[in-house]
Amino acid sequence: MVMKVQCCVCKRIRLGNRWYSPQGRIAPHDCISYGYCPECAADAAEKLRQEARDAAYPRASVA
Repeated sequence: MVMKVQCCVCKRIRLGNRWYSPQGRIAPHDCISYGYCPECAADAAEKLRQEARDAAYPRASVA
């Protein structure tokens, strides 16, 4: 049995050090672990950084 890693955002599958689209790469008996591919991880990290900046410097509301 092979453990495969699937990106929880884009659903690509990691095989070795490369990421592939999921078509035909997952069999019903495969064990799947979820994580982030490098591109989705960078996007998620940027969103977290932006949220942290927004929380640290809230925008003034105009009434």
